[in-house]
Order: sequence, then C-alpha cells, then structure tokens
Amino acid sequence: MKRSTLGLIVAGLALFLAAPAGAQLVKIGEGGAVEVNAGGTKVKTGKGGTKVNAGGTKVNTGNGGTRVDTGDTQVDTDDDGAAVDVGGAKVRTGLGMPSVRVPRRGGDAQVGTFVCDGDTTKVLKGVVISAADGPAILAKDNCTLTIKGATLQGQNAVVAQDNATVKISGSTLQGNEHAVLATGSADVTLRGSTVSGKLTTQDSADIHKKGNIIR
Repeated sequence: MKRSTLGLIVAGLALFLAAPAGAQLVKIGEGGAVEVNAGGTKVKTGKGGTKVNAGGTKVNTGNGGTRVDTGDTQVDTDDDGAAVDVGGAKVRTGLGMPSVRVPRRGGDAQVGTFVCDGDTTKVLKGVVISAADGPAILAKDNCTLTIKGATLQGQNAVVAQDNATVKISGSTLQGNEHAVLATGSADVTLRGSTVSGKLTTQDSADIHKKGNIIR
C-alpha cells in the first residue's frame, strides 16, 4: 500500500478515535474491507481501493487510478495520463487525449507566441498575448481554437495554417502586417471584434466575418 494511502487511513482512524462515542461507527465487511465513520470523516478500504471523504475533500483510489476532489479542484490519474480541473481550467494529458481548456481571467498576459497544434482543442478567454516577432497566435495541424475577449498583438495577430479551425469573438486583434493570415485549408471565424491589420487568405483557407467588425 502506498504511503499516501496509508497516511489517509491512519488520519481517518485518528479522527475516529477523537470523535465522540456516539459519532463513531466501524464496519468490517467481506474480504477484510473496513469502513470507518467518524462524524464528518469517512474512510473505506477494500479490494476496489480506498475512499476517503473528509467533508469537502474526497480521495478515491482504485481501478488503477486516483481521484482527488477538493471542491474547486479535481485531479484524476490513470494509466492513460492525468486530468486536472481547477475551477473551470481543464487539462488532460495522456495517450489519445491531448486536449486543454484554459479560461483565463481578464488581464492575464503572455509574451510570445501561443501555439495550438496537433489534434488539440483549446479555449482562451480574456487573455492578453503580445509577440514582438511573429504571430501572437499560431494555429496549425488539426487544432481547434476558440478565443473570447482577448487582446492579441504581434507582427501578425493570428496565423492559421493547415486544417486549423479558429473562432474569435469579442476580441482586439492588432497586427503590424496581418490581423489574420489564414493559409492551407484553415478556417477562421471572426465575430464582433476590433481589427487592425490585413485579413488575408491564401490557398483554400477562409475567413468568415460576422457581427460588428471594427477596423
């Protein structure tokens, strides 16, 4: 048994011993399974793993993985990788699941190019991205990228290549040369945004302008 799991069990037992007698409850089931209920804290062990419920914090180990839930934050690990959800910001890593959802609060800033590539799906909200050289956003391969309420500054604000799909709304695009440069078979939708710079398509790429575009 891992030390962390053993520690949780020991902690649960300690709470059990400290709890008033009326609040203590111990059940021993088949196969040596043990369930401890010490008022607000519950610990259950068995063949399927260990479960701990300490009010707002829950830990579940079993089936080759671990889940931790502390209310605003959830972490899942298994043989395929890890999934993390921190108050709406979600990251999933592992074989066949390279997707990221990263909503950010207004005012968060990044210097340099934000890259979306591969078969990923990403969401940016309220970000400020400034690139001295090159694009603020580079979407390529089969990336699907949604941008909301962002400020993007660079030689080219957004560059979409290959089969990338980019949806931009309520944002400010400031490109010294191009606000949006779409090439290959990229598909860009621009809605209700302020644009400085050229909107350029090459090859079979498309830029769809919807809503109020301020230039």
